[in-house]
Amino acid sequence: MGGSVVQNEPMREVRPGWDILRIYEIQHPPGPKCIGENNDLYYVDNLNHVMMKMDEFGIHTEYRTLNISLSDIVYQPIHNRYIGVDGFCFYTITSSEFNLLNNYSSGGYLSTLTVDPTDDSFYSGSLTNGTDILKFDADGNFITTILSNVQGCSQIVLNNEQSILYYTETYLGSFSMMNLTSSMTTVLKTGVGLPGTQEVIGIGVDDNDDLYYMTADGNNRGFYKYNNTDFVFLMASKVGMSTLTWSTKMQTFIAAGSFGGCLISYDPDKTEAEILTPLINSQSIIETNDGMILYVIDDTIYKINQTGPTYFGRNPYNKTISKLIVDADNNIYALLGNDSVTILRVHHDGSFEDWFIHEFHEWAKSIHYDVKNNEIILLTEDILKNETYVYRIPISNPMDYHKIDTFEKTTKIVGVTDTNGNIFLYEAYNNTLYKIPEGSMEREIITTDFVDFSDIYGGDVIVEPTLCYSTIENGILIGRNDDLQMWLLDEHIRITFAINNRGIDNSALFENSKKEIICTQSTLVLKFIYHKPENPTISSLIYFPIIIAFFSMILIMFIKKRRIKVVKNRF
Repeated sequence: MGGSVVQNEPMREVRPGWDILRIYEIQHPPGPKCIGENNDLYYVDNLNHVMMKMDEFGIHTEYRTLNISLSDIVYQPIHNRYIGVDGFCFYTITSSEFNLLNNYSSGGYLSTLTVDPTDDSFYSGSLTNGTDILKFDADGNFITTILSNVQGCSQIVLNNEQSILYYTETYLGSFSMMNLTSSMTTVLKTGVGLPGTQEVIGIGVDDNDDLYYMTADGNNRGFYKYNNTDFVFLMASKVGMSTLTWSTKMQTFIAAGSFGGCLISYDPDKTEAEILTPLINSQSIIETNDGMILYVIDDTIYKINQTGPTYFGRNPYNKTISKLIVDADNNIYALLGNDSVTILRVHHDGSFEDWFIHEFHEWAKSIHYDVKNNEIILLTEDILKNETYVYRIPISNPMDYHKIDTFEKTTKIVGVTDTNGNIFLYEAYNNTLYKIPEGSMEREIITTDFVDFSDIYGGDVIVEPTLCYSTIENGILIGRNDDLQMWLLDEHIRITFAINNRGIDNSALFENSKKEIICTQSTLVLKFIYHKPENPTISSLIYFPIIIAFFSMILIMFIKKRRIKVVKNRF
């Protein structure tokens, strides 16, 4: 029972003194998916161990419960059942049964599947580097090794009409095709995604046997179509890496964004991907002084509470909103992500007003609120010069803005402010945290070992994390994929603040006026609330039973004396 309780908690090993309030959680975040019976989409919710169905009208129903998590699923049309894989085991799934089909432990951890509809045999690959693509019969019995030493296979797709197997290699940042008749392989695309990692590259084939690919991070991100000689960009990708699944019914590819915890439609005939299910993982979130929680997805602001997200407002310039802030007077400001600095005032009815428009032509990066001086701290960058600039903008007179610092030879800068007017800036290339003290234009080095992402991405990927200042801790929270870390400014050390238990990412962080901290993950919006930790000392725990025993003896002696006195009085 204790294990299930821990598993259902949003985070574990939370720093003492902090409680977690779950503001909202997506009911069934999608994971592995396939097209199944009646050409409907089926997907697995691995958090709650449920398999779901979505029809062409977007209606979601529960297909059946599962007792494990699955890495991938496919549909066997002849057997009218689903096959699931969880590494070394294959399972059969129907609406009434969930059974072990077969074990296979001779290779790497199997994580992707594709089925041959002519005989229900299937192929399986592994996201692990240096493993094989294998073929199994309909009952999961090993037939043969198709390809060896594949370097991180996130997806395999069978084009049965042309006897071609497409496969990705994430560690190489590429995908290829194999002619199953001649066993010849051809590399189709390199320089995709995040080479050296397991970040997914999605590929798919439509009803016309046309090939597409999608990646949401790293190199050549976006949704592309192959024209037999090269890949043509169709639209920008949205909210995370994912495999692609073609739906004949909906005439679109379906992705399950890892970042967004939602389903996304990539329709080749459109110019923009469409989000199909609730999305709450944002790069920016705030809570106003009267308790309204707002977050941003692209150019739109949403309001959220325990019943879920609702539309709040869309900026009139149709530009991505990079950052939201709220000042001490409960005014809301939105920074647009464009090359001419634009900060809009956001009214509480969802309307927008120009506030700081096109004053200089630099790429707007982020804004932060300095509560002591009632100023906005603006970070911009010049990509051609490879420089980052820091400005102060007085809210009472925004035209009195002035530059206070320039970072040369880097655009990998993120910032945060404390409540004392200090500005902290993290430079990712050198892993260095700087401080610009209140009233100063000179920066100081706080540490050259601020955070480590090598356990997630390896040593070659430069990450600009989300930061948030905690007044209670006098520390800087750092959002990582699977945990929250904190740099304690007084102790000059980095600690683990909390570890993710259900969602991934910690993409947006915000300290409200009550010194509570709001956090978004792929499937959750959380609030950390501080209370004074009650940690009895070890010595008090040791002596507590002795104290109880002592007072018990006193009580017993008192009762005995009372009895003796009563007996004496009788005579």
